[in-house]
Amino acid sequence: MTETTAVSPTDPKKKSPRPGPVRILSGYFVDFLFAAFLAWVGCFSFNGPSYWMPVTFFLWGLEVFWCRERLIPTAGEYALGIRYMKSSSSHVIADILVIHPKLVLNGFLLFGGVVDLAFSFCSLCGWTFLGKAVIGGFILESPFSLVYWVVYGFLIFLAATSLLGGSKNAVWLVPLIHAWFLFDFHQSFQNWTIVLTNSLIFTPWVTALILNLGKYQSTLILGLFSLYSLYLLAVVAFSRKHLVN
Repeated sequence: MTETTAVSPTDPKKKSPRPGPVRILSGYFVDFLFAAFLAWVGCFSFNGPSYWMPVTFFLWGLEVFWCRERLIPTAGEYALGIRYMKSSSSHVIADILVIHPKLVLNGFLLFGGVVDLAFSFCSLCGWTFLGKAVIGGFILESPFSLVYWVVYGFLIFLAATSLLGGSKNAVWLVPLIHAWFLFDFHQSFQNWTIVLTNSLIFTPWVTALILNLGKYQSTLILGLFSLYSLYLLAVVAFSRKHLVN
């Protein structure tokens, strides 16, 4: 009588890859984006935008402290596939940073996902900077402009999560979303210049710098966005083997 044993498809002795410094810094950056987004929405809603930076750092530290106490990933670590694991000993708990095997993305996908996530959070806050929006060459007044910023931010968020999550849907989702908005911005950038000139609500120095650049160099911003969209198309096309979910 022959006895057979099942062999696990994964080698238990093979350790999960440790995250490199770029991935760790990207995780910190995503954590900061998440905290900054929540802080800005809260501060603007309660008419206290001047408190945005201290509230951001408070939420950032609170998130890190809360997650470290429970040995669970922060928002940035979860988005980039980094996770915490408990020690095998019941008396010792070690916060070991490892990368989930299905989320070992190359640097190009990682960069595109993080940048799209930043675009998403900025767009979801767009209604706090601009009271109007432009789509198809038509200028939208409030409350339709609010719907525009929320929908645009949500679509870019889908593109970012599909990249960072290693989803095969990124092959068609990312090109479709970026191609649509690139076409729409190309058709509407003259009206966007008018909106940037006359419809500003709040302009901290970083936003003012970007918006003033848009006023006088709108074609430059359009060109940069076009190059970034082409970059994403090339990354998705040549990195399909890394999309595993």
